[in-house]
Amino acid sequence: MSLSMLKFYFKYFLKFLAVFPPPLAYFPLRHTGHLFRNRDDYPSGLLNRQALRSASTSLQAVLPSSTGTANEIVTDYLRFESRFVLENFWIKNQQGENIRRAFGSVDVKRLTAILRKKNAVVVTAHTSGLYSLVELLRIQGIETGFVLMNTARKPIEKAEPIQLGVIDLLPEWEKRQRLIYVEDNRTVDVCRDLLNRGISVVIAPDVPGYVNRGVAVPFFGKEIWTAVGAAKMAKDTNSPVIVAVPVAGHCCQPYKIFIQEIDAGGNPCQVMSRIYAAFEEAIRSALSCWSGWLFWQDIEKR
Repeated sequence: MSLSMLKFYFKYFLKFLAVFPPPLAYFPLRHTGHLFRNRDDYPSGLLNRQALRSASTSLQAVLPSSTGTANEIVTDYLRFESRFVLENFWIKNQQGENIRRAFGSVDVKRLTAILRKKNAVVVTAHTSGLYSLVELLRIQGIETGFVLMNTARKPIEKAEPIQLGVIDLLPEWEKRQRLIYVEDNRTVDVCRDLLNRGISVVIAPDVPGYVNRGVAVPFFGKEIWTAVGAAKMAKDTNSPVIVAVPVAGHCCQPYKIFIQEIDAGGNPCQVMSRIYAAFEEAIRSALSCWSGWLFWQDIEKR
């Protein structure tokens, strides 16, 4: 029952809300954005059906925080997850002004000015504003390639509710936004080519799957595994590394963009460590925005 209600909520109620601009479209999320998920059987877009329970456990271990506080952060995360789905309707329907208004105007101007001067490896994190950040750069006239997983290749019948909207979005979005799918196994080569041609690349390295394949870096007082592609492509093309992470204190606020240029010198582990230090500074200000708590146990070095 919860699953069918969530599908309805994502597909129809949030589509209705997308008729309105921000912040008006966001207000109902405070009261409804966390509903229709069973905490014991909801994987979000992951394989682990205990993802919400795992997130609460990880928050208690990492911060540390009480069970009640951790559960509140997870509940607020679900509101941001709904905001992600809502904003994807704006991206699909090319409602550029709504995307602009989803962000603080000062940060938009600052990031745009930086990337107009010089293309860069733009390193970001999996917050609810990830797709909107990429679309924001596009409508600001900044051409980018965006590295992501191709959810649209997932069979519809096996897709989770949050994935259905992405499956619907990607074929439309790639008509105007260069999408670089990791499944094609040419990510670094394609990104190097774009950077050498003066085009920026947006990449979010905070994903599971790199245990003993990537490097271990400090993050929230622990060590986690991460991919090193961002560091490698920056070094190979002599490109600057700009961390740009959209965060918000609650689901009705415009995103602030945490912006920091990173020293790209040294080995990949050193560069990625600097990137994750910046990530931590950004995420600490808005813990609920980041989806990484759901897969923390898959990236923590043990």
